[in-house]
Amino acid sequence: MGRFATVVMFLFCAYGGWSQVQTVSGTVRSTSGEPLIGATILLKGTGRGTATDFEGRYSLALPDSSAVLLFSYTGMQPQTITVAGRSRVDVLLREDVQMIDEVVVTAYTGEQKQRDIVGSYEQVSGDELLPQRPVESFDKMLDGQIAGVQVELNTGEPGLPVQVRIRGNNSLPPVNSNDVVASGQPLFVLDGVPLYDVSETNTANTPFSTTLDQQLNPLMFVRPEDIESITVLKDASATAIYGANAANGVILITTKQGKAGRTKITGGVSTGFSRLINPVRYLDTEEYISLARETLFNSGGNPEDAGPIDVETDWPALTQRQGSVTNASLSLNGGNDKTKFYLSAGYFKENAISRGNGLERITLRSNLNTGLSDKLSLRFGFSGGYVYKASFSDFGAFTYPPNQSPFNADGSFNNGGFFINRPNPLAALAQNEFFHHAYSVNNNLQLTYEPVPGLQLRAMGGIDGYLQLQYQYFSALNGSGRTVNGRGRRFTRGNLQWVANAQASYQKAFGEHHLSALAGTEANQQTTYRQRITASNFPSDQLREFWTVDVSDIDADESNYQDATQSFYAQASYDYAYRYYFTVSARRDASSIFGGDVQAGNFFSAGLAWAFSEEAALAEAGWLSFGKLRFSYGLTGNSRLGTYSARGLYGYSPAYLYGGNIGLAPTAPANESLTWELVRKYNFAIDLEFLQGRLKATVEHYRNFTEDAIYTIPVPLESGFANIVTNAADQRNVGWEASIQTVNIQGELRWSTRFNIARNRNQLTRIDAERFPASTFNSRGLVVGENSSVLYGVPFAGIDPYNGKQLFFLPDGSITDDHRLLNEPENWVPVGQSAPDWYGGVSNTFSYKGLTLDVLVSYSYGGDVLVDPLTFTDGRQILINNQSANQLDRWQQPGDLTDTPRLHQSTPIQRNNTRYLFDNDFLRLANASLQYQLPARWLDAIGITRLSVQAQANNLGYLYSTRARAGRNGVAAYRFRFPEAQAFMFGLNLTL
Repeated sequence: MGRFATVVMFLFCAYGGWSQVQTVSGTVRSTSGEPLIGATILLKGTGRGTATDFEGRYSLALPDSSAVLLFSYTGMQPQTITVAGRSRVDVLLREDVQMIDEVVVTAYTGEQKQRDIVGSYEQVSGDELLPQRPVESFDKMLDGQIAGVQVELNTGEPGLPVQVRIRGNNSLPPVNSNDVVASGQPLFVLDGVPLYDVSETNTANTPFSTTLDQQLNPLMFVRPEDIESITVLKDASATAIYGANAANGVILITTKQGKAGRTKITGGVSTGFSRLINPVRYLDTEEYISLARETLFNSGGNPEDAGPIDVETDWPALTQRQGSVTNASLSLNGGNDKTKFYLSAGYFKENAISRGNGLERITLRSNLNTGLSDKLSLRFGFSGGYVYKASFSDFGAFTYPPNQSPFNADGSFNNGGFFINRPNPLAALAQNEFFHHAYSVNNNLQLTYEPVPGLQLRAMGGIDGYLQLQYQYFSALNGSGRTVNGRGRRFTRGNLQWVANAQASYQKAFGEHHLSALAGTEANQQTTYRQRITASNFPSDQLREFWTVDVSDIDADESNYQDATQSFYAQASYDYAYRYYFTVSARRDASSIFGGDVQAGNFFSAGLAWAFSEEAALAEAGWLSFGKLRFSYGLTGNSRLGTYSARGLYGYSPAYLYGGNIGLAPTAPANESLTWELVRKYNFAIDLEFLQGRLKATVEHYRNFTEDAIYTIPVPLESGFANIVTNAADQRNVGWEASIQTVNIQGELRWSTRFNIARNRNQLTRIDAERFPASTFNSRGLVVGENSSVLYGVPFAGIDPYNGKQLFFLPDGSITDDHRLLNEPENWVPVGQSAPDWYGGVSNTFSYKGLTLDVLVSYSYGGDVLVDPLTFTDGRQILINNQSANQLDRWQQPGDLTDTPRLHQSTPIQRNNTRYLFDNDFLRLANASLQYQLPARWLDAIGITRLSVQAQANNLGYLYSTRARAGRNGVAAYRFRFPEAQAFMFGLNLTL
């Protein structure tokens, strides 16, 4: 009876306990909002649990409300959560740096494990670019992101090309506008297809001057939100397989591909405003009249000629505005194990802070991956885009005198008096036109066949097309076109290139021996078309079509360039036990650009690596997670220059008449010996990981030696030419780089940091004819022993306190106020360099539950900038240009101590002196982005997978090493000709 009572009591208690059973449900997602299929949920202390379904959902019965659940997923940090009576628990799992084996995209081979590479590759993901920034092109987003990559941001105008340098200047920069040089840009490759480089085809010795033909940036057609990753290839082991055009590095852009699963629809929209930062402080009318009268008095003129005193015109305010930015996107992503697709559309519009300037872009992209059979697969990608850009010139409106009114008394535009031959900016805004239409198409098709495991046969073809149409009209109603009764300009720039390659690759493991090899052939052809038409004397300002103009008032030029390259390449890699690595690559390119005997070039690389952390002595070291030494050496080339520089150019023009017929005449000499620009690259590196991958560091030392750099040198005029393009120089770039990644706090609160720093030293070691600046308005020169970015000029010695004259140092150390001596090149010395000594960036990411804060800072140290002296001409141009507030500090009487001379209309112009030279050392707060992802439990009921809201501030400001005095201007104000802006954006992103 007692035993029976005990059993009954046990059953009653058990029933009573399980009668309290409750069910908890929810979703498990990654921090990006992706459902995690098959994530494990275990009841802690038991073997009971469940897994998430296709939508990342789960449901689990619990014995009581205080149960503890363990959530886990491969490659993610596990989480332990107490239910605490809740019926729903949604979880976001974060990537586990200890478990993820990172991969990088490499040349021709696709993805490789980060730990197995020998060359210098550095990769940023599309998310790390912060792609929803109000920036129109991804190349600008690389600023501060990757060690050794410098992005030169020299203007605030949207849509223009920027110079990207990898490990310094491996090609020489031009000294004069008519110099032919090889492109200094890296090779950009989009999903295997090279992109058009606008700096490749030189305009020297042709009618296509870039001062009139405004080049746009073709890279802005690659929408940042479509980018999966960007990989920068730096050393020879990484780049030599690209051979002919890898001297300045290679940047691989990989776009997003479809993923198996249900079709996901993702949309986003953000909008915001922009405003001017670091404005120049100009003189107001009272200050201007005072200085103008003083200038006229000092010059023996009539002070009353300074103009009216009752007009106050704020020209910057009239020609600037609060800008606006809108960015919208829509994408579809899905498929099954056999076929996957990604479709996207994007819209971007920016009204710049300078009136009459802005950019509007529409892009489309589709990527398809499908298995045609068990052994044959197909990949197809297509992208297209259209850009409208308004590029109105303000005609120097910022510097117009403040006592000139833009309007007459009746409210009409003031186009007389001061504005007779100088356009009234407000009239020009209303009456002139300056805009571009640009189009781009890029597609690729790839077939991959795997007849046996490990062997792949691949054929790929791609096309990249670009067309830019520029139109300008200077109205006869204002000073810009009055003297010629209206002037119109049309420029057409088109480029079409195709690439095709066939490749075989093989991978095989023999125990602990791992071997991979590939070989292939590639063909590439590029055609560039240019047309320039100018017209004047339009019969009506309202009818601006060129067909209305008499043929005698039309001038036109047209040119068609074409080049082709045939290549063979191969690569082999071997490692033993993932400990000792060896890789070699070779490529042979034959290009139509060069002369017959030197058309072909051979390029190669070899690399070694030792993963010393895999040695038995260190295998159990708890403090070291991974360690590797790398070394590489190789030879790369550069052929991206004016297409016919080796073969000579001819011009067809009415200037060449023979027997009354228009003829041809040589305009540039042929040089059949012109050949590849070569760069020998050495690279030494160490990779380290500590604390189970929470601290990663890479330090690299490189030595790049440029041989036979392509340049323009003068020749005797008896030859019939002034110069010739030849292999004229050698230079070297030596430097250090370091990249550090840390996970400072890991858990529900996470804080990670990425830091990079680079130092580069450039030196010209040979040049056939040293180049000095052509005039005092040009500070660049090329001299053996100096940096190729050196700035030449005369050191400023201050102002003579007795007479207010400018003083300058001569090379012998003496001081002079004789401006005639300053015009002699022998008195010009190196005064600075545009390239920095140190540069890099640091980014921090803080996340807590659904809240994420990203902060990006870039910096530069050791460079200099020579600014335009237009606004401090010391009286010379004060009657036609307003002046900087710094001119208020001018010398006025004996004993004055200042850096501004006595104002006089005959003050000589001496631009290349250190008075106009500023240190360009700065910290730049590039971006701060705050995002909140709404909890999944709020969204599931309405069928939304992910919803986030965000706010971000872009280009918040600079901290310079030198600061201007209160009420005065410094490098921050003078540095940018087109004003720079900061932008604030607000938006949301939705996934269904």
